[in-house]
Amino acid sequence: CKAETMNTRWAWFSLFLLSVHCEQCASPTKCLLTAYADLFSQDSCDRAQAIATCFESTGVCDSAMKDLCAVQKRSGNCVPTQCDQSQFNTFHQQFLDSVNANRIHDYSALLSTKPHIAGSPNDKQTAEDVYKKFKDSGLESELETIPVMLSYPDTRKVEITAPASAKYQLQLDEKYLTSTGQKYWNDAIKTFNAYSASGTASGKVVFLNYGREEDFLAATAAGVQIKDTIVLVKYGKIYRGNKAALAEKYGAKGMLVYLDPADVGFLRGKVFPEGPWATNTTVQRGSMWLGNGDPLTPGWGATEDGPVLTLDEINSGDWNDPLPKIPIQPIPWGDAYHITQEITVGTLPDKAWAGGLNVTNVGPGPVEVSMDIKMILNRTNIWNVYGRIQGSVEPDRVVYMGSHRDAWTYGTCDPIASMAPMMEIAGIMGEMLKSGWRPRRTIQLCSWDAEEYALVGSTEFVEKRIAFLKSNAVMYFNMDGIVDGFQKVTASAVPSFKTLLEDNMRLIDYNSTHKLKDLYIALDKVGSGSDQHSWLVEATISVIGEVAISNDPDIYSVYHSNYDNMYWMEKFGDPGWKMHAIMTRFVGRVLLQLVDNAVLPFNLSDYSAQLQSDVSELSKVAGVDVSPMTAALKRLKAQTDKVTAQQATLRSQPVTPSSFATLRKMNDKLMNFERVFFGDTDITGHRLFHHVLWAPGRFNSYSGVAFPSVGDALHVKDTKKANWLIKRIALYFDQAADYLDDSSL
Repeated sequence: CKAETMNTRWAWFSLFLLSVHCEQCASPTKCLLTAYADLFSQDSCDRAQAIATCFESTGVCDSAMKDLCAVQKRSGNCVPTQCDQSQFNTFHQQFLDSVNANRIHDYSALLSTKPHIAGSPNDKQTAEDVYKKFKDSGLESELETIPVMLSYPDTRKVEITAPASAKYQLQLDEKYLTSTGQKYWNDAIKTFNAYSASGTASGKVVFLNYGREEDFLAATAAGVQIKDTIVLVKYGKIYRGNKAALAEKYGAKGMLVYLDPADVGFLRGKVFPEGPWATNTTVQRGSMWLGNGDPLTPGWGATEDGPVLTLDEINSGDWNDPLPKIPIQPIPWGDAYHITQEITVGTLPDKAWAGGLNVTNVGPGPVEVSMDIKMILNRTNIWNVYGRIQGSVEPDRVVYMGSHRDAWTYGTCDPIASMAPMMEIAGIMGEMLKSGWRPRRTIQLCSWDAEEYALVGSTEFVEKRIAFLKSNAVMYFNMDGIVDGFQKVTASAVPSFKTLLEDNMRLIDYNSTHKLKDLYIALDKVGSGSDQHSWLVEATISVIGEVAISNDPDIYSVYHSNYDNMYWMEKFGDPGWKMHAIMTRFVGRVLLQLVDNAVLPFNLSDYSAQLQSDVSELSKVAGVDVSPMTAALKRLKAQTDKVTAQQATLRSQPVTPSSFATLRKMNDKLMNFERVFFGDTDITGHRLFHHVLWAPGRFNSYSGVAFPSVGDALHVKDTKKANWLIKRIALYFDQAADYLDDSSL
């Protein structure tokens, strides 16, 4: 039974059958595995593992594990996996030791020297750069072209038309700062808000603070007329698209939005380029649509010849959130000042609204503004890039990590402060492969496009592959601008990953005297605003939403502006790229544990504990009866604690072929736990939201909320519906307990 004689799969299969029936099977088994490994390279190891497991589990061959290890160590294409778990630790240390700040700096320069808005030639070039890096690192690589509908500015004109003494045409755009040496300035897109409606609008201006629901309510309670006005609001506090939706709801004709210098400007300190803070011409671009993915294909993956909606169907609201129906334009605070000085009627509902421009009145008027905004809606190509390393033991279990690559302008911080670390991770893993490492599970690195518009690239990926992902995805680890300072660490994730993240923070050095954990604030709920959204909310796959290191107060005032560039990062954000290196070690170590640990590092006890806390908060609302939840959650907590104890036992035991089935059962239980909470529109309240426990906040998509449908009912004071929904969600707690209970049928 030498390798050269086994030239077909039928031959090795026949030998396998003979080996099973051989009383003295050790030698034939070894011969079989040796031949199989020689003939079929790495793929053979996966199958040889299954064969050896079969031998030992049936009691036919006690030496199967030993023989498999001998084969794996001898073969150049097949390395120890389950044979020696400690080898993984050696490779993980190799990763930590290899992270290089200078290399990450160079990746940042490669990807953010030129503006590269989604769908542009520069964007495609960055896709090709990432693809080349993945491929050169030895990853199985793919560059996928996806046709989607994006929005670009055409005409942008905003004027103060009254009173006559105040007539002024707003500048709208940032000033070029020669001292920064910034190149390719004219390649950058002009200031605009994506998916704004095209059209003209004119009217008196009403100032509504941050444009939150409470601001609109305070103004209307004070008798302020909003209908048929132009609304002026500050950026901040909530997602900008929620501001636009509220302005439209209250009957405004148009909306202008600016950065308040009290939040991010001269009242904080020196402005760019002498300091990190926003200038009087800094403008934040950004999308104003509340939906996610390609507007033309809500719920299914976009393809060249696939079905698409019409604009009328998009705006009907039957498929997804409709596009904005009013023109919207971001402006610098220098322009906003000209307007606010002419608002001389209407007392501010709250003096705190005044902000850095010292606004004294709410309006409307007497100042009047005209807007002429024309947008181009194009179906254009975007480009996702994928790099995959096949798992050696569980190749059908895939851990995904992603960062978007597109930027409104240069994007050195958002998103390249995540994309550059991912390129470093790919490069180091390529070197680890050369050293003999093979991950236990499959890793897929994803470089998303058009995130800035509506999480488009990632959403189309999930919707196109949702059946595979729900069967095979272990989890999704999102990264998005993970460095814009150096003083505090924040994170968001489903509760299963609380312990994993915090334990790794305790192990990563921040400096010679402190660990990363010393800067950590708390684990936040997962909201929207980045590429984790469709994975969790649409596919109910466990996610780490975001991890980041920033300043307190946050100095990242150049967000989505032309000043988010290498100069700002080198001078203020992260001189020397030291934090980039620290965060790369952190996210890389977490990723490797998810990939290589024999027992997945999920903690379901943390999950049930968070649910208990959320139910406790809900119980404080008058008229709400959480007793159905409390009873079901008690049983779920008992089951999650039981699973956590079983995980600890498995971790303490050696990994052998006979334990493969036990490990697989446990890991699948952990992996699929999130899927238990997949619900329907009746309980989630949104056609494309399926998770009954977590969703973006209805009035701030950036934030995550628990039991979103209950919150929506309470918002409209429908306690009866809220209590009905509580009973429905309690049934999911029972289902989750049944799912974890091995004795349950």
